[in-house]
Amino acid sequence: MPCVPAIIVHGGAGKWSSAPSDRREAARRALMESAEAGLQIMEKGGTSVEAIVEAISHMESSGVFNSGKGSVANSDGFVEMDAGLMDGETLDSGAVASLRGIENPIRVALLVMKKTPHVILSGEGARRFALSNGFSEDPFLLSKRDQVSHRLVSRSEWRGDTVGAAAVDQLCHTAAGASTGGISGKMPGRIGDSPVPGAGFYANHFAAAAATGIGELILILGISRKIV
Repeated sequence: MPCVPAIIVHGGAGKWSSAPSDRREAARRALMESAEAGLQIMEKGGTSVEAIVEAISHMESSGVFNSGKGSVANSDGFVEMDAGLMDGETLDSGAVASLRGIENPIRVALLVMKKTPHVILSGEGARRFALSNGFSEDPFLLSKRDQVSHRLVSRSEWRGDTVGAAAVDQLCHTAAGASTGGISGKMPGRIGDSPVPGAGFYANHFAAAAATGIGELILILGISRKIV
C-alpha cells in the first residue's frame, strides 16, 4: 500500500526564543519553504532521499541557519561544514566533514553516497571531490571572518541551529539527513554528529530521525539510531 509523502524539517535546538524577532521570522519562513520544497519533490514522484537533499539545500542556501551560507567560523576564523544523509531502504549513507567553501555540503554528501565506496570524506579530500564533481567554491565561505569573535562558546551560549530533515515517500521509503557549521569557535578539524550515521541522522525500513544539540553528546549516545 502506498504511503502519503511527508517530511519534517528542523532549524536546530538553539535559543530561538531570545533571537531577534526578524531572525525568528526569517527562520520560520525558511523552514516552511524548505519543507514545501522537499514535499513537492515527492509529490512529483521523487524519492525521500531527493526530498531530504532539496529541503536541506534550501536551508543551507538561506543563510539563516548554522549550515551552508550561514555557518559559523572556527577558532581560526574559517568555516568548516559537516553534512550527511541516509537512505532508509538500503541503509546507504554519505557524508562530508570539515568541508570548506561549498554552499551545499548535503549535495556533496549525496554524491559521496552515490559515487564512492566510502561513507564519509573529510577536509581537503572532501573539497577536491566536490570540485571534481562540478561544485563551485563560494568566496564568502572561503574567506576568513575578521569582523567577529571566534572564541569557543560555552554550552549555555551555544546557538545550535544545525538543520536536519526526515521524510517518507510514496513507496514508504524513509530518509534522513543533517547539515551544520558546527560550534562557533571550535578547534579546526572538529567533527560533530551531523556527518555520522546513527548519531546526527538515521533511517531504516521503519522510521527516520535527525538530531540537533551538543554534537559530542549525540555522538557518544548514538541518539538517532536509538530513537529509530
